[in-house]
Amino acid sequence: MPRWEDEVYQIARGDKVEGGVGGIANMQAKTLAERTRYLKTLLNLFRITANSHFIKLKMIRKES
Repeated sequence: MPRWEDEVYQIARGDKVEGGVGGIANMQAKTLAERTRYLKTLLNLFRITANSHFIKLKMIRKES
């Protein structure tokens, strides 16, 4: 499950900028990608919930 990261690392002047999976140069992109996955998951859950309620409402109206 994706999670929300509260802070996005800002590269400091003294950092040795390295690439790769754990490299400082990629930390911001990794954090922002994780936030994006988190928001997408929430949006999909909201959409599923809204569709479910809409279908139930439609069924109730048909019964009336």
